[in-house]
Amino acid sequence: MTPNIAAGAGKNTQIRVQRNGQYVILHPVVQGAMETFLSAEHVRDDRSGRVNTEALPLIWEQEIRPRKTLVLQAFAGFEPLLIEWLLREGYDPKLSGFRPGLLGPHNAERIAEVLTQLDAGFIDFVRQQERGCIRYDSVGVSAAKLIAQVALGWPKERLLVISTRQEDARRLHEELQMYLPRISLFAGRALRRAERVVIATPRHVASGAIGVERRTICICLNPAEMFSRDPVESIKHIHRARFYGLLPIGAGFPPYTRTLITALFGTSEVVVPRHGQVVRGVDVATMRIRGGPPVGGVRSEVGIRRAGIWQHPVRNRRIAKLSDLIANGKFATAHREFPQFEGVKFNRGSNRVVILAENVEHALALASSLPAAPIVHGPDCWIDDLSPEKKRLLNYRVPRVRHVKIATPDGLASIGPVDVLLRADSGRTLPALAADQRIAPPGTQERLLVIDCQDRHHPVLRSLSGERREAYVAAGWRIHGETESSPLDSFLATRPEVST
Repeated sequence: MTPNIAAGAGKNTQIRVQRNGQYVILHPVVQGAMETFLSAEHVRDDRSGRVNTEALPLIWEQEIRPRKTLVLQAFAGFEPLLIEWLLREGYDPKLSGFRPGLLGPHNAERIAEVLTQLDAGFIDFVRQQERGCIRYDSVGVSAAKLIAQVALGWPKERLLVISTRQEDARRLHEELQMYLPRISLFAGRALRRAERVVIATPRHVASGAIGVERRTICICLNPAEMFSRDPVESIKHIHRARFYGLLPIGAGFPPYTRTLITALFGTSEVVVPRHGQVVRGVDVATMRIRGGPPVGGVRSEVGIRRAGIWQHPVRNRRIAKLSDLIANGKFATAHREFPQFEGVKFNRGSNRVVILAENVEHALALASSLPAAPIVHGPDCWIDDLSPEKKRLLNYRVPRVRHVKIATPDGLASIGPVDVLLRADSGRTLPALAADQRIAPPGTQERLLVIDCQDRHHPVLRSLSGERREAYVAAGWRIHGETESSPLDSFLATRPEVST
């Protein structure tokens, strides 16, 4: 049978984008969609021992009866990305089918009667987003408390929690009973009655015993395990529910698994680092470094870092001067003397400024331009070989008001809250911020400003600067002067490559 392909990309070509429960359907078949939404899975060949790359379709052809019409089908989390792609290709998408709208206001008083803390950002996310991933700290955050907030906040919504593992379902059932009066558990055995809140394994969800068609909120405990036969069968009958996946912060998955999670749960996410806390937003501004003594002729990476970072006089003086101006509230002067920061907001509340040095040697070099700045280092710092003057700088502990602190990576965590962090180091990844520097109660702190050095004076240093930038983008930090990638571009950039 020849597929009904919408040839070309005429701007008036209409494509029907139909929601059917946890799936989205494109009609007619659109040329190029299957090739664009394609991922890759790495599979080991038992015979040869090699790892082969196999194409993993994220959108597929489906036949609709009785007319045997071919359409394209994907998981519903892809809908915003498909619409963005259709618009780029010149198509005119027309929406049909049922999509959950905004939830009504939550019952904050009911939550407060049972729980001491409300995760406002999480609650707003559930109210506004019909699907997404909920990332939480598995040590400091209770998944049961998050689920209880949803059940208590919207007492008329019918809640379904899917667990791919029976032991997880039983454990959650036991924990939730501390906060909710009646919870049905369908794991390993069938019950006769399904309460408003149900915890179930996929086999029971697929059987229809719990009335999944009437469930309005669905939360998956193990999102990465929702793609085998039973879980996929179970979601086919969840027609009207909002759909969320609980993921521990830092949980790592193969690239193809990440694409599947996006396909089912979408690109939206909220982070719950601690109950009652939110992750501070981060703005990144860069200062281009040029000039100073040449670094050429040095071959070892340590030698390059010493000459181009730790002991580079121009770089250290510029960092010291900018930090001093910001810490003392001289923002107009800072903008005048550093015009590359036009549009950057230096005033960040209390203006607690910290310079992150790479090591003690680097910290001492920076301190020569900031004699009133204390150096905060870790407990294992070796100082026996230092001169008396350097020991004095290293042990200085009484900064004047609103002045700068210099910290080594080991000392950064002990400083406390930070408003402006100047990265003088040459690290490859994100700075190791402590919990009180990364999170705060909602609305209590300004966004953190990170000022990084865009080193251009040696190829190795240029490469390190590029790796830091990639780490900022991956973490979702906002880089000043750069346009944020669209959800479609971000997805296509992070999916695994596959040859077609």
